[in-house]
Amino acid sequence: MVSILLINFASTASDMKNLPGTHYIQHNLQPSYDEIKSYKKKKDFINSPFYSTHKTEINNCINGLEWDNTLSTNCSPKEELRIVSWNIERGKQLDEIIQYLKENNELSEADIILAIECDNGMGRTNNRNVTKELAETLKMNYCFSPSYLVLGKGAIGETDHTSKNTKALHGTSILSRYHIQKAEGIHVPPVKEVFHSSEKRLGTKKGLVAQVLVGSNTKLIS
Repeated sequence: MVSILLINFASTASDMKNLPGTHYIQHNLQPSYDEIKSYKKKKDFINSPFYSTHKTEINNCINGLEWDNTLSTNCSPKEELRIVSWNIERGKQLDEIIQYLKENNELSEADIILAIECDNGMGRTNNRNVTKELAETLKMNYCFSPSYLVLGKGAIGETDHTSKNTKALHGTSILSRYHIQKAEGIHVPPVKEVFHSSEKRLGTKKGLVAQVLVGSNTKLIS
């Protein structure tokens, strides 16, 4: 589903995380996915020696932010911004999505894109960094907030592939033609424990809020 909004924002202030330059989420957990999956209950995993050793790396991974603020550096300020919200369903049809965003008259004028359900290093989407590729092609800055470290091939209907996950991240992104000053991933109270689901994961669903600099004004995007 694609939504187009034209919104006029007032200036805001924020104490969210500053996003200078670029930052990419890195971790060395890939060789341990099967070991993590071997725990039947999350409480057993949390109490395990493995978790005690890797707790900081896991938390930095699923609660971190990835961003690149170097892709769009000279965009004229506007009073009114065009914002597109799109659940891109992992990025399974990323090439077609990029083409549509570039060629559609209205979507190509987007100042902000809210991209929901973005993969980063998932075998089901050929281990592409979906947000990064989207942003680089459209020449937009971006911030990506992981919701989950995905320990398996994917949800029901997504497992008919042989590619192993690399970074195994899945989350929400904001792309902007303007500088993204600050951002924060907002935890959404879980409906169920996803560690016990058929798509075994660590983490929780998150929203993403960002402060964008448009001229001398800041706009809060979520």
